[in-house]
Amino acid sequence: MKHFKIILLGVVVLICTCNTRSYSQVTIGIDEEPSKGALLQLKELHVNSGDDGENSHKGFFLPRVQLSVRDKLYPMFGSASSPSGDYSSSTDIAAANKEHTGLIVYNIYESPNTVTNSNLIFTKGLYAWTGERWENLGVMTAENGLSIRNDTLRLGGPLTEAATNIVVDMNHELRISGLETQTSNSQSVVVDVNTGKLGMSAATPAKLAFFQSADETHDLVANGINSGSEVVVPWSAADQVTNNFLIFNDTENSFELEEDAQIEISAMVGYRGRGATTTSINIGTLGTSPTSTATPNNATVIIINATLQIKRAAGSGNWENYSSVRGVYVGTVNYYRNTLSIPPALVSGKKGDKIRLIIQRPSGLGGDHEDGTELGIVVPYGTQFSKSIKIIAQ
Repeated sequence: MKHFKIILLGVVVLICTCNTRSYSQVTIGIDEEPSKGALLQLKELHVNSGDDGENSHKGFFLPRVQLSVRDKLYPMFGSASSPSGDYSSSTDIAAANKEHTGLIVYNIYESPNTVTNSNLIFTKGLYAWTGERWENLGVMTAENGLSIRNDTLRLGGPLTEAATNIVVDMNHELRISGLETQTSNSQSVVVDVNTGKLGMSAATPAKLAFFQSADETHDLVANGINSGSEVVVPWSAADQVTNNFLIFNDTENSFELEEDAQIEISAMVGYRGRGATTTSINIGTLGTSPTSTATPNNATVIIINATLQIKRAAGSGNWENYSSVRGVYVGTVNYYRNTLSIPPALVSGKKGDKIRLIIQRPSGLGGDHEDGTELGIVVPYGTQFSKSIKIIAQ
């Protein structure tokens, strides 16, 4: 009887002690008081107050569960096909959802890629119940062309700003359109063509193609200059000064657009023709057809056109004159190295359109041109280059 009383007294003391501690802060793992802001603290190593050093060699082992529906507390209250009795009515569900706000579990289920319903998509990891749905801890929300698949942020999704369009075209090129116009001092996103890395630029880099050369071409008669043939001005890859948006074709000496763009084109070519005769030459009258004879002091007259031509990708396939300049050199002037400058012209270009520079003697006008070591396309006096072409995308 005496032993029974002693045992009973010990049980009562234990119950009282446990009951008292259930309403206080608790430390598990070491006989120390927890930090003041913690209701429950797990640690096994002593750390001085105010120190944030290591206080355990073990972790907190969360329960592993298999979640199945984002907006339901399954498997805590049964399953979608068989919910528990206290989680069946809308009232019971609302009360349980609210009460379990802050519940944290480790989910072991990962939904297959074939699942498209966002309410059924899960990935393995920590999930917290918000009172309305399970949220993967640490995953951001996605908007305006971004989406989340198995809690992975991906490019491609519904646009919240209808003006912005982000697509990858058939050539696997990323294109962004409909962005807001920024001020001239705004920074721009640019791509390093060597590494592919995105970066910031203080200003938008110009889309510019510029070719210039000091090479001379002296065999224009052999190329049909006197018969009115179009003589294409030749270029080489070495003539490129800069080019970040065109394709240079050294076979046909053309420049092809890689994208639709409003472009500005201009060019320069140096020329010296020297007439082969000093007899009467038909030079014509401005605005009228050439006369049968026109003899300005029986002087030799050289006439040459420099023209920028375009071949439309969606057109007839023929080269069309777009912008041109004419040089008329009378008397001793034609013995000099003259400059033909084609002023800037604006073109509404399409991807695949091509541009080239030609020179041509107008049919029936001026005297015959000659070939020679210092004749044809030449470097004019006072300059360093015989030709140049500039194409800028607006």
